Amino acid sequence: MGSQAPPPGPVQTLIFLDLEATGLPVSQPKVTELCLLAVHRCALESLPTCQGPRPMVPPPPRVLDKLSLCVVPGKACSPAASEITGLSTAELAAHGRQRFDADLAYLLQAFLRRQPQPWCLVAHNGDRYDFPLLRAELSMLGLASALDGAFCADSIAALKALEQDGSPSEHGPRKSYSLGSIYTRLYGQAPPDSHTAEGDVLALLSICQWRPRALLRWVDAHARPFSTVKPMYVVTASTETNSRPSSATATVPLARVRNTRRNLGGDRSPKPLPPVKGPGAPSREGLLAPLGLLAFLTLVVATLYGLSLPDPGSRP
Repeated sequence: MGSQAPPPGPVQTLIFLDLEATGLPVSQPKVTELCLLAVHRCALESLPTCQGPRPMVPPPPRVLDKLSLCVVPGKACSPAASEITGLSTAELAAHGRQRFDADLAYLLQAFLRRQPQPWCLVAHNGDRYDFPLLRAELSMLGLASALDGAFCADSIAALKALEQDGSPSEHGPRKSYSLGSIYTRLYGQAPPDSHTAEGDVLALLSICQWRPRALLRWVDAHARPFSTVKPMYVVTASTETNSRPSSATATVPLARVRNTRRNLGGDRSPKPLPPVKGPGAPSREGLLAPLGLLAFLTLVVATLYGLSLPDPGSRP
């Protein structure tokens, strides 16, 4: 899966990521919307540190790159997911959205390559949801390694560390580290456009602008290669000729897929097939009798002919 080592130097680009999908991990979800927002390190290092218990929501950096797309998932959205995100499979199809295909995978790869390296994907609850789901989508296309040059970091772990570092002696009820809870705790208001991919990415960026230099130090020390992320689920190869995965394609745990080939022991070389007999073809046993009779008659004729010939050494 790759090394667990942090980036070889300071991360140069933070790529804030959010995925909306058809449901929870247990339902083997598919992506319905994604947003990536790339910010250079210097844009965060130059920000002033937010002061006071209720700082103002900072505007995003002026220089950034953004990629935001809706995706038709190929399976039904759960009612809960549709209610939260405002997206349904029928609506996405009606708007002519396309599936998560190889073209989209290459687009994500091209988006990364336009940014200074090393890159680090940053997602809220990314270790449990966004990163494994993105990895699963890429794996189903046979492109699991498309983003292996990137690193990744879960902003929940980073913000927990930053909050505890800022008030280590604070005691009280256990805090929530959902995106909305942290945003409200910092800025005294709910984040706008929650549960849209772009809205959540912008809210995450605003939170990370709270203590940007401390965040960068944490990312430099704790980011891990995206290649170490395991897919949320694995889809077996479809038995149909259609190469695109469908919602009916069977899914199995990763461990079972790895053991499939080991359990298929035995000689896999093709076995010789028995001869195919046509409806009018004589059997082998039926041919033996006439052949034997023909050989016997040939022997008799040859013997009689030999007896009737004169001796070539005799004279009249």
